[in-house]
Amino acid sequence: MKILLIGPLPPPLGGATVLFDQLVGELAKREDLLVEVINTTRVDRTTLKNVLHAMRNLWALLRRIGQVDVVGFHASILGAALFGPLLAVVCYLFRRPWIFRGFGGFYPEWYRAASAPVRWVFRHTVLAADIVLFETHSSVKFFRAISPQPVYWYSNSRVLSPKLPAIKELQERGARYFVYLGHVSEVKGVDDLIQASRAVKDVTVDVFGPLTGNVSEVDFVGSGANYLGLVAPETVSTVLCGYDVLVLPTRYPKEGYPGVVLEAFSVGMPVIASRIGAIGEIVDECNGVLIEPGQISQLVAAMEMLRDNPKQLTSLRLGAREASQAFSSAKWTGEFVKHCHKLYSGG
Repeated sequence: MKILLIGPLPPPLGGATVLFDQLVGELAKREDLLVEVINTTRVDRTTLKNVLHAMRNLWALLRRIGQVDVVGFHASILGAALFGPLLAVVCYLFRRPWIFRGFGGFYPEWYRAASAPVRWVFRHTVLAADIVLFETHSSVKFFRAISPQPVYWYSNSRVLSPKLPAIKELQERGARYFVYLGHVSEVKGVDDLIQASRAVKDVTVDVFGPLTGNVSEVDFVGSGANYLGLVAPETVSTVLCGYDVLVLPTRYPKEGYPGVVLEAFSVGMPVIASRIGAIGEIVDECNGVLIEPGQISQLVAAMEMLRDNPKQLTSLRLGAREASQAFSSAKWTGEFVKHCHKLYSGG
C-alpha cells in the first residue's frame, strides 16, 4: 500500500510539526508501506508567498496522487480551511480515498465563529473526507453531529521512554524540583509561575524555552524561578527526568493536548496544569492537579501539596505512567495504518 502524507514538517518546531514528523518517521520504518510526503510548512507567511506555496503543493499533489492508494491530510485550522477544499476536489476527481486529521482542540470554536459560507465549504469538503480524525474528545463529539462521514478520536502522542526513574526514590520525599518547558510568555502563565515561586519555599523551579511575549530574563531576577534557556527537542525526555513535577499554568484558550504534558507522562511525571481548552481531558486527579487559569493561590497550594505529601506524589507518578500508555506514538501510528488499510481494502 502506498500512502501520500500531506502535512507540516519542521522547522519550525511546534506541536503540529513534531507530531507529523513523528508519524512520517514511524510509517517510513514499516516494510509493508511506501510513503510519499508533501511538506505544507510555510517559511514565509506573506500573502503572495502563501499563494505560491499553495500552488506548489497543489502541483505536487497532482503529480503524485495517481501513484498512491490512500491520501492522509494533517493540518491545523488554517491549513484545513485553505488547502482542504482543494484536496477534496482532487481526491474526488482521481477517485482516491483520503483521511483528514485536525491538529489541536479549537476546531469547534473556530467552526462556530466562521461565516455560513465557510462552514458550508468546510462541511462539504474537509468533513466529507472518507475518515475524519480529531485530537480531542470534545472535537469528535461536536463534529460527529455535523460530518457526513465517520469521525474518530486520534490523539496527540509521544514516544514512550524506555527507562523510567525508580518509584522508590520518590517515596522518600515530596516534590522538590518543578519544571516548566515551553514558550516563556504570559499567555502560557509563566508570569504566574514566577509569582508562585516567590511564595513556595524549599523548592527549585526551573523554566526552559524561548522567550516570547512580554516575559524577559529580568522578570526572573529575585524570584524563586530560574530561566535556563532552550532545550534541544531530542533531550526533552532526559531533561524532564531530572525533575519531580511539570508545571503548565497556561491561560491559552486554544490548548489541545499539549505535547509537553504527554512528554511528562512518558517519563512518569505528574503535572500541575490549568483547566483550560482540552487539558482536562488528559490531566485528572490520577496523574496531576488541575487549577483555574490565572489563580496564583491555587498554583501555590498545588505545589506545596506535592512538596509536603510524598505518598500523593508517588500515587500521581504511577498514574502518569499508566496514562502514558494511552498516548504511545506506536499505538496511534498503528491506528492510522488500520484506517488506511480499511480504505485501501474498500471497507
